[in-house]
Formats: sequence, C-alpha cells, structure tokens
Amino acid sequence: MSLFPTERSCAICGKEFMGYEQWVFKRGDEWFCSWGCLRQHDQKTRRKRLTARRLDRRERSEVAKLLEMGVNPQRIADKVGVSVQAIMYYKQKAEA
Repeated sequence: MSLFPTERSCAICGKEFMGYEQWVFKRGDEWFCSWGCLRQHDQKTRRKRLTARRLDRRERSEVAKLLEMGVNPQRIADKVGVSVQAIMYYKQKAEA
C-alpha cells in the first residue's frame, strides 16, 4: 500500500484519476473512477454471462451433434457464440 496517491485510468470511461488504493473501485485488474463506472462494468459482464447461458440452451442439439462429430470445441464456440469453457462444460455434462 502506497502512502501517496497513484495515477490510474478508469476501465469504463478512460478518465485519468488520482487515488489511494483503499479509496478507488477495483474488479480484478481493472480500476474505476466512480461507483457508477463500476456498476456499468458489472452490468456488462453480467449481460455477457446471461447471453452465453441463453445461447447454450437454445443451441443445445446443434452443439451435441457437433461434439459427436468430433468438431473442435473452439470452432463450435465461435459458431454458436459462447466461450470454449461453456462448450467444455456442456460436453462434460453430456458425458455424465
């Protein structure tokens, strides 16, 4: 922890701000200048997760067919629009 404020850049708005570590908002490796920017970040990441789940359910039969044919999970993820981790999770769930 630093005794002096550090210059940081907001991950949402790009604003340059000075702040002590305990007085700024952080998620992972990203820094935010305000509570509002932090909430925008949380809403965007939540929306991506929900979209991935919805696509996984809607495209379930297509994903299963492609996995049975031995298609590369990265290609399936690109085609369906979800992450490779979601495809691998679905593959493990289908095998169980």
